[in-house]
Amino acid sequence: MENKVNKKRSGILKAPTLVLVFLPLFIYLVIQNIPKDRFYSSIPDMNERKKMVAKNYPAVPIVTNEDIKTVDAINNVTGIFLQDEFTVEYDNEDTNTIFYNATTLKTDRYGFIYIAFQRPTFIKKYDINLKFIKDMGRKGQGPGEFLGPLMMSVCGDSLYVYDRGLKRISVFDSSGYFCNSIQLDILPSARVYGFFYNSNLRRFGLSYYDREKNKTIHLFSCNGSHIFSYGEPLLCTGTSNYLDERLKSSASKGKLYLRNDRIFFSRFNPYELREYSIEGNLEKVIFRKNKFMPRNRIEILNEESIKITVPPQSNMISLWHNFIINCATVPSWVDYPYKTVIDFFTTDGKLYASLGLKDRILFSDLNQDGNLYGIKRIPETQDRAVVCFSLKSTNSRLPKNKN
Repeated sequence: MENKVNKKRSGILKAPTLVLVFLPLFIYLVIQNIPKDRFYSSIPDMNERKKMVAKNYPAVPIVTNEDIKTVDAINNVTGIFLQDEFTVEYDNEDTNTIFYNATTLKTDRYGFIYIAFQRPTFIKKYDINLKFIKDMGRKGQGPGEFLGPLMMSVCGDSLYVYDRGLKRISVFDSSGYFCNSIQLDILPSARVYGFFYNSNLRRFGLSYYDREKNKTIHLFSCNGSHIFSYGEPLLCTGTSNYLDERLKSSASKGKLYLRNDRIFFSRFNPYELREYSIEGNLEKVIFRKNKFMPRNRIEILNEESIKITVPPQSNMISLWHNFIINCATVPSWVDYPYKTVIDFFTTDGKLYASLGLKDRILFSDLNQDGNLYGIKRIPETQDRAVVCFSLKSTNSRLPKNKN
């Protein structure tokens, strides 16, 4: 009996043992097929990407912006500046100010603030002064429950929550009560980075790299069925190996913003903005030379191991007055005086101003009053805080904000 048990146990150990034996060999073989530089990136530079766009879309305007100096966002240097409205950090007497696991936030037209958390996964609703109101959802797979990570979109009086773990959308009313859920016809491997819902069009928009369709923007009906996809992925210049696919999948996705039947797309990394019609026609491509967003890359440590470092990334695109706004975060390993950069482009794609903040802030919402909300990382404590700035301008010729 003992011999049989031992044989059974040894059979169970075979699979993980094989993984441990062949995984280093797999990585070794992958690395043999790429250049022997310390850093590897098959992502083309800006000039190469411009040539690709011009070849594929000869009639589409391509706007190239030279690098300009990023100035302090709080000081009025360019005619546009940020005014600090509030910063809410952890209060020992209030557990609802623990934002360590906060990932993103949205506001509605009544001023309520919704913050998504991960580990555990749920949403908290706050008033305009960030006073806690109620919890929404909890970890699980039932109605109104989440696995996460979560992405949110506010439309009218409803909050739409995309759950990457369950590949479904949960709908809550303005009081925070669960209404219904929508299962999406989406790939299990889809890693969604951009998300919106428009009630007039009755469509959801998601951004992720679909290897089968070879597209990056996908529209779904209000019942979750796929309508169509568009937006080509970032073309890599390597040999289509494993590392190329990792870079391609990461770099191709982007943040989305819908306004007046126009979809604005900000690529994750490298820096590239696109404007599409709702039908999927490419209308404009904006490039911007810069020193704060080097192309996504993989560090080769030795012949048996690699390291994928979190790259600088665009994390929000929106519109304010007659400007397209793109927000990017800069990690500590990039030598740049600011850790958050907010660029302002005119509607024809010209870079008007670049504002910087010393703190690393993941901005995720700009409301109709011009208030910019985000989640700030606090290096000293590794904690997070919720921040709000109001966008100000001394240019009296700016049209009335129509957010």
